[in-house]
Amino acid sequence: MKNHYKLTIILALVIHFVNAQNYEWKKIENNFYQTTIFQKSKELLQNKDSLKLTVFAFDRNEIINLSDSTKQAFPKINLTFENLKDKLSVSSFAPALTRQSEFLVKYETQEKKVYEYEFFLLDSISQSQLNDFKKYLNETLEIINLKYISKKDAKLEASKLLGIESKDLFEGDIFPASVIIKTNKKVNLKNIEIKFKKILDDSIENNSDDVIHIFKIETE
Repeated sequence: MKNHYKLTIILALVIHFVNAQNYEWKKIENNFYQTTIFQKSKELLQNKDSLKLTVFAFDRNEIINLSDSTKQAFPKINLTFENLKDKLSVSSFAPALTRQSEFLVKYETQEKKVYEYEFFLLDSISQSQLNDFKKYLNETLEIINLKYISKKDAKLEASKLLGIESKDLFEGDIFPASVIIKTNKKVNLKNIEIKFKKILDDSIENNSDDVIHIFKIETE
């Protein structure tokens, strides 16, 4: 029984590593890259030919495992080769897509990720406390940019966003002052909130997910 259990575990691991492949990608256009799963025919795909498209979403540093259904962003769809090129805004592939084959196309920006966070300050904060907070951020985090927004500036920005005069917005300065930072690395907001609980009201992360998209193309 033990040997059977071990064999099952080993088999599961083998299947996982077979499915979780590290593909060799070739750049085709802009931020698009391509690789081939298999190619049974050399007959080139024509614009009106049908194909199946499945879209996956993975974290940038995640191993691509196409057998993981939780990573499927959209259900499999049927479309023509012409529709595919239009949807991806890609005019050519390398190698050229052929019949009875499977290909992967990856969309990934190569720009270095920048993270943005905003810390909302309590009205009771003093200038010395604000200076200490900014000093801490600059000394402990890989800060690219740090910007202080006063209550007055916050009200002006809100009025611009809403498209109305600031005097017609609200009576008084109800918008809190804040500090916005941009960094090269992710920040643990909870730790900072605990450390500076006497001066911070809240904090938020203004970041989109660092995701790459994989398009699985199955031709007929």
